Amino acid sequence: MDAGAATREGWIAGAILLGLAAAHAVFWRVRLAVRGEEDERLAATTADGWTLALARHRPRGAPRRPPVLLVHGLAMNRQVLDLGLPGRSLAHHLAGEGLDAFALDLRGHGGSRRGPGAPGDWTLDHYLELDVPAALDAVRAATGEPRVLWVGHSQGALLGLVAAARYPARIAGVVALAPPWRLDPRLAAARPGRLLLAARLARPLARAVAPLAGIWQPRAADLAIRREEMERPIYRRVLMNAFERPPPGVVAHFVDLA
Repeated sequence: MDAGAATREGWIAGAILLGLAAAHAVFWRVRLAVRGEEDERLAATTADGWTLALARHRPRGAPRRPPVLLVHGLAMNRQVLDLGLPGRSLAHHLAGEGLDAFALDLRGHGGSRRGPGAPGDWTLDHYLELDVPAALDAVRAATGEPRVLWVGHSQGALLGLVAAARYPARIAGVVALAPPWRLDPRLAAARPGRLLLAARLARPLARAVAPLAGIWQPRAADLAIRREEMERPIYRRVLMNAFERPPPGVVAHFVDLA
């Protein structure tokens, strides 16, 4: 076989492998996809041009006040608190208890979209100064209620605690789920390049390992999700649907705080 033929066969084999990998990815993306159970999807527009998604679950039974705003953590979207599977959505459960529940996608996550001229990078301050007021205004417009009960997970819990001090007239209380009450000082010594690379790879890696999730995972992953505490079918769908790329500006902000 001459060199030209060998090269052609190499290209063909590579193309076949690439096609199989793409088909594999598409199959599992469809197979593990979940749809939200929300009653309606609202939009909240920030002052700098982002359109945030709010999934609303209307109260069942006797309504209770105030409405609830659920806010996800770093590298997540609203599905971590509103997974579209029966019995797996905190927002849906709260609605069943009579609460008007709104699950928020912060900028750059889930169903939120960047408008023309809106910034492509941001920090925690953008969430607090722009996303939070927009979300609170959207909930007030939808319900007529001036205040919300904030339910936040991880970064969302941290944002809620700070937002309650900054907007006391708008937030009736905060339920903080696993808030980062301190940051590991080793974070400040980490190499920025490695952190940014990890941030960029987070979502594709989560989706790539989702079909095998729950069988085995490296010990370091226990810092985010403990395998033995989550049912495997749910774990796979969380990885496929709820994980996002951590925004570089937010990662850098956390490093500065460490």
